[in-house]
Amino acid sequence: MSPRGWINSVEAAFGPSGSPASRSVAAQRMLSIALAQGWQDGRLAFSYFAIGRAAIASDPENAVRAFGEAGRIYRSKPGMAIHAAHCDMQLAAIALSSGQNEQAIALVDRALPVAKSAQNAALTATMMLIKAQALDNSGQAAEAKSLRLDSLGWARYGFGSEQQLRARMAEVSSLGARGRRS
Repeated sequence: MSPRGWINSVEAAFGPSGSPASRSVAAQRMLSIALAQGWQDGRLAFSYFAIGRAAIASDPENAVRAFGEAGRIYRSKPGMAIHAAHCDMQLAAIALSSGQNEQAIALVDRALPVAKSAQNAALTATMMLIKAQALDNSGQAAEAKSLRLDSLGWARYGFGSEQQLRARMAEVSSLGARGRRS
């Protein structure tokens, strides 16, 4: 059983309201509680994931460390590979936005089979779009175009609407544009 303080912190870190600063404080509180409890399970990994999510915009280096630690923990536990794939997707997006196209591709290649096996369409499509953008940035336009086309079936199912699909494609394209400027 998780203590109420940790549960409240999860709700504050991931809930619909709250500022970036309050989400960061809640994520730090999640991690503090997890460490104080001596947890070595998914709750500790999820606490690191929360830190990563809260730090993406303000402190990408800390986000990379947190997602990396969350992924390491998830990969060490049976049945948590899909959670590690979510961490890898976040890391791939950060790599793409910082111009580390090879790293983005490697992270997607590690996680994509897990997402496909779990039939997680939104995660699969997002990773395929990240890889396609990284390929595009690396001068592999034909491979990128083919992968984008392959991603459409997953994306239409995973995102639910054409509008959400276009929004995710624009978001990934924007990450890739930032990486090209770096």
